[in-house]
Amino acid sequence: MTQPQRILVVDDDPDVRSMLSDHLAQAGYQVDTARDAAAMWQLIARSQPTLIVLDMTLPGEDGLALCRRLQAHGHPAVIVLGALDAPAERITTLETGADDYVAKPVDPRQLLARIRALLRRMQAQNDGADNLGLLSFDGWQLDRRRARLISPRGQAIALGRTDHQVLCALLDHANCEVSREYLVEHIFQKNYLPSDRAIDMSISRLRRHLDNHSTRPQLIRTVRHVGYMLTAHVEPGT
Repeated sequence: MTQPQRILVVDDDPDVRSMLSDHLAQAGYQVDTARDAAAMWQLIARSQPTLIVLDMTLPGEDGLALCRRLQAHGHPAVIVLGALDAPAERITTLETGADDYVAKPVDPRQLLARIRALLRRMQAQNDGADNLGLLSFDGWQLDRRRARLISPRGQAIALGRTDHQVLCALLDHANCEVSREYLVEHIFQKNYLPSDRAIDMSISRLRRHLDNHSTRPQLIRTVRHVGYMLTAHVEPGT
């Protein structure tokens, strides 16, 4: 029998913790809860959750900094619960490497749908990584299993989940135009909206990594009115 996936809900409001814990448990997930960052790190070490639902406004903590730390160290996927239903806050949160953003007050049915969609994307990513581990391009290597870039100088760079998926898609279509619509639908499994900047922000982060260490800048080219193209020969790594 497959072990239920484990979700960690981090929120200082006991009513929110109880509501989300009950709803997710009824949907078949194992659920842990934490009221602050200290308890969150302890539970991560002990129970190794697949996904974290993280309140952005924990008392005494910078939610964005917590999100950066989670992503930088390859910790579980993160869905942020934000205080505002505003594009600026959503964009800022996604720029830190969060996988999704849901505004409060939380509709548990909507959150459950977002969790299921994110877990499907993660499973698809893992299936792809099982089929092809290392990819080499222009002196770089991408370790798909560990979501890690290795620079031509041997420096390892951990990638957030979205950045990793975007780079995988570009490598799979190297030297071909890849539309924003395709990337949004392939990675986020939702319809593309011209106002959605999540892909553009991911490309910006990837460029910072690649251009800072590459002998040939602009490995990722912008294709006007279309999307992006990665211009490099790609082959299996050794």
